Amino acid sequence: YVERNAAVCSILDKSWDRARAAAELAVRALPSNATAHYTLGLLQREMRRTALVCECMLRSVILDPDFKLSYIALGTALLSLGRFKEAAEVSSACLKRYPDSPAAKMNRGQALYQQIWAANGVADEGLCFEAAASLQQAKERVPDQWQAAHEGMLQWLIASSEQRCRKG
Repeated sequence: YVERNAAVCSILDKSWDRARAAAELAVRALPSNATAHYTLGLLQREMRRTALVCECMLRSVILDPDFKLSYIALGTALLSLGRFKEAAEVSSACLKRYPDSPAAKMNRGQALYQQIWAANGVADEGLCFEAAASLQQAKERVPDQWQAAHEGMLQWLIASSEQRCRKG
């Protein structure tokens, strides 16, 4: 507990080396602590070690399946790695526990969009609808975080299948 809090305080000070040492110590001292793994994952993200972020966040989710932030961070990291199917699955698992989570909806919408895009726009219309609905709900819940790229995804998803096939 003390080591984990020291890591958090060091993160707030942007003292990354000190934070990493404290977080690693927290994980060694109490490997069953989901928050310690989550904190270490945040540090890995800061150091752009996305594969290690996934490992830390997955451990955190396994240790505490009700830790929403771990799901969201794992989904975001998987998106960054291009592991879209896994990102969609993790986001779905989060949404089962937290159905109103805009971050999980955003991650799921983006993951589904990427899978449909990779298939040249050919997808079950239900999947397109689900992806668009996820993005729309995220847009409505946190409009200040909505970006032009998100709007482009949303508009592409609600286009006809013929238009999507042209990737236009």
